[in-house]
Amino acid sequence: MRKQERICQACGVSLSPDAKFCQKCGQIVDSVLRTEGIGTDFRGNQPPRPKFISLFPRAKWTQRLLIVFVGLSILSIILDMMDINLLKNIHNFTATEEEINNNALIWGIWGVGYTLVYLVTIITFLRWIYQASSNLNALGYVSQRFSPGWAVGWWFIPFMHLFRPYQVMNEIWKSSHPNNKYTPGVPSAGTYKIDIGSNLIGWWWALWIVSNVLENIIMRTWFRAEDLQIKELIELTYFNMLVTSLTVIPAVIVFILINQITNNQEIKSQSSVN
Repeated sequence: MRKQERICQACGVSLSPDAKFCQKCGQIVDSVLRTEGIGTDFRGNQPPRPKFISLFPRAKWTQRLLIVFVGLSILSIILDMMDINLLKNIHNFTATEEEINNNALIWGIWGVGYTLVYLVTIITFLRWIYQASSNLNALGYVSQRFSPGWAVGWWFIPFMHLFRPYQVMNEIWKSSHPNNKYTPGVPSAGTYKIDIGSNLIGWWWALWIVSNVLENIIMRTWFRAEDLQIKELIELTYFNMLVTSLTVIPAVIVFILINQITNNQEIKSQSSVN
């Protein structure tokens, strides 16, 4: 028997019979086939729902790493305060060579630890994102706009990474909320009966973007630190303390979002079983 042609619910693009996701918009299409003849009717051909996988293990590790990240950020602020005192001593010719060497050693150790924790935190967070997105179909939401792969992939696409991850998180939040009712199978991506959102997502993403821009500015400035006067270095260190404090806020917010979405998916999973 010849396989029927598939069609994307969101944009109407014709796809191969074995297509799982629309190559144009990322819509999940494995549950809808085009009917015979010309028209816009759809008929369901839904396979068994994929298995729901609890987010708790991934959430636990991501949140633990976020706590370590925040701790290292606070330690960075303390080290910056020590730097300011050292710079003042250098200006007054009272700093010893041992103090300068010890300060450089401490920052070197901190830098290695911070880099490792930052990278591992990003990896575990993206693994959590992937599974949270994968669970949406298991929870009955078949009008998913972003596939699990692209939920992670958009973080690495230039320009698109400035807004797509926010949209992905927003979809995961809305689709995971226990009080949000949507109509599965409606030929429209993200059709909700109740539009439940979280202002936390907007604050998280805005502060994440701003803090990253400011960190890049500081990094570029540190590259020419040899050309700066002591007074300018002290001012730059104060600014670095401010930016570091700013990076802590989105980390705390995403900690809360992970906790809420993980709990919401568990509640929604239990209600669908019952």
